[in-house]
Amino acid sequence: MTRLVGTICVASLALLGGCDEMTPPEGLPPAIDAQLRQDLSRWGVIPIGAMPPQDPALVALGQALMFDKILSGNRDIACATCHAPVQHGGDDAAVER
Repeated sequence: MTRLVGTICVASLALLGGCDEMTPPEGLPPAIDAQLRQDLSRWGVIPIGAMPPQDPALVALGQALMFDKILSGNRDIACATCHAPVQHGGDDAAVER
């Protein structure tokens, strides 16, 4: 039964993926994406390009600094203790610790 459901899901995704570039029939207003792009282009807003490749050495350095407890005043707490990567750098604390 689960194999059948999985097959149906994959087939549905394949069909929906092919519908991405379809144009609306004549007489219908353009899609919301097209309207938004048109409105934003009037203000000179351009889409953000792809991120440049990052130097693996700098990524490793940033990770080491984020989790290093030696950098704190008492040498017992790292930046990642409060700014958890799982929470995208935020925390749920009401006040500073």
